[in-house]
Amino acid sequence: MDPLQAVEDILGNVESWPSYVIYNIFIQEPCPSRIKKIAAFMCGNGVPLDIAVECFNTCSGLHCSLVTQTMSKWYSTWDRHPRKKYKAEYYSISFKEWLKINGEAVRPEVTVMQFGIDGIDETAIPEKVRTIIDHVRLKSVDIQRQ
Repeated sequence: MDPLQAVEDILGNVESWPSYVIYNIFIQEPCPSRIKKIAAFMCGNGVPLDIAVECFNTCSGLHCSLVTQTMSKWYSTWDRHPRKKYKAEYYSISFKEWLKINGEAVRPEVTVMQFGIDGIDETAIPEKVRTIIDHVRLKSVDIQRQ
């Protein structure tokens, strides 16, 4: 199974994810602050570390050690101290609200939350993301056939 499908099995179709997550996984170059946002989203929504790392690396097309190291660091920190008040926030797919990584509710400023690929503002990006998703899925099918 492709890593994107494994995450979708836990979180639902990629089109139901917040646009900021899609944008940071598929379009932006990974950096520590973006990786932390994705780690918070994945960890907070119950995606196991190995699946989250594989999905991020596959969908970004980079397979960089920075993703593995940074996500591992954050998952480990949050797991060791689950009640500590962390600044990391994520959008909970099940509760449909922003939470802190320790489960506390967040009262964000009123903003319009965008979901799915079409929620990304830049015109050419939705098509680029769909192309990357198709590539990830086709690559997985080719691997399964071998």
